[in-house]
Amino acid sequence: MKQYQAQVQKQKLSNEKVSIDDISSCLSHLILPSSVIRKLGPAINSGRSLLIYGPPGNGKTSISEAIGKVFRQPIFIPHCIEVDGQVIRIFDHTVHSEIRTSGETDQNYKSLLKKRPDPRWVQCRRPVVITGGELTLEMLDLEYDATAKFYEAPPQMKAVGGVFIIDDFGRQLVQPRDLLNRWIIPLEKQVDYLTIHTGKKFDVPFDELVIFSTNLSPQSLMDPGIMRR
Repeated sequence: MKQYQAQVQKQKLSNEKVSIDDISSCLSHLILPSSVIRKLGPAINSGRSLLIYGPPGNGKTSISEAIGKVFRQPIFIPHCIEVDGQVIRIFDHTVHSEIRTSGETDQNYKSLLKKRPDPRWVQCRRPVVITGGELTLEMLDLEYDATAKFYEAPPQMKAVGGVFIIDDFGRQLVQPRDLLNRWIIPLEKQVDYLTIHTGKKFDVPFDELVIFSTNLSPQSLMDPGIMRR
C-alpha cells in the first residue's frame, strides 16, 4: 500500500498540464463554442471535479468521454496491492489500457515481462471509468471473492490517476445526496476510506477527475454547500 500511495503521488493528475490546444484537438469532432472550451480548461487542470449540465442530446456524454482522452502522460498501475495480509486487485483489462513497447506481440509478451524493472506494475494510459444508472453505494466498496480469497477494487479506485464519469447523474439507484455525501471527504481531501472484512479501515488515494453529467437541474440534486465543492 505504501508503494502504491507513493507512486500515485508521483503521477498525480494535476502534474500533467493540459493546454487549450490539447482540449480543442480532443473535442474537434464536436461543434462547440470557444467559450465552452475555455471553461473546461481550468476545471480539467484542477484535477478535482466538474459538473456538466444541459438538456438531453446536447453532447454532455461525448464531451465527458473526450476529456478522458486529453491526458497523454502514461502512468503505472499495480496488478494488486496488499493491506493487512489481504490482496486487492486493481489492474483491470476492461478499464486500463496497457502501453506496450513497439513491436511487442502476445507471443513474446511473457519474455518481455522479465525485462521490466518490476513486473508487478503495468504501464498504462490514464484510465477512464464510466458509470451510469446502475451505480449503487455498494459498488463503491471493496468486493470480496470468497472463492479466490481476494478483493476487487471499486470503480473509483480503478479510476485513480484518470477520469471517473458519472453519466446521467441523478438517475442512479442511489439518491444523489447519498452519493455526494459519501464523497464529500474524497472530493475535498482526495482521500477515500475503505474497509476489509476483518474490520480494518484504511485510506486510499482519490486522485482523479470526477465528472458529473446530468440533464436534471443541479439545484434539485444538491445543496449549495455540495455545489460549491
